[in-house]
Amino acid sequence: MESLENELKEAAKLSKYLAKRNYILAYSVTLISVFASIAAGILVALKNFDPVLLAIIASLPAGMMTFKAVFRFEQKSAWFWQKNKKLERLYRALAYEGASPAAISKEFSQVESEMESSWVSFGTTENKAD
Repeated sequence: MESLENELKEAAKLSKYLAKRNYILAYSVTLISVFASIAAGILVALKNFDPVLLAIIASLPAGMMTFKAVFRFEQKSAWFWQKNKKLERLYRALAYEGASPAAISKEFSQVESEMESSWVSFGTTENKAD
C-alpha cells in the first residue's frame, strides 16, 4: 500500500509537471502567432510567394489565439501551481513537522475537493467556482 507521504509527493510532482507543461504551451502558442505574423508580413513584401501557403501562414495567428482561448493554458498553469503549493505544504507538514497522518489525509481530501471545484473548464471563460 502506498504511504500518504508518497501519495502527496507524487501528486505534487504531477501538478508541478502539468503546471510547467501548460505554461510552456501557452507561450509556445503565443510565439507561433508572433512569428507567423512576422513571416506573413515579410512574405507579402517578397511578392513572389505561393498565395495559398501565404494565406495559411497569415491565418495562423488567429487560429493560435483561438486555440489558446479555448484550451486556457495560462489559467490551467496557474491552477496547477496553486494545487502544487498546497500539496507541497501538506507533504512538508507530514514529512518534517510531525503532523498527524490522519489530519493531513483529511486536509489532502479537502484540497482535492476545493481544487476540483475551481478547475478551469475547457472552452469556457469561467472556472466552475465562479
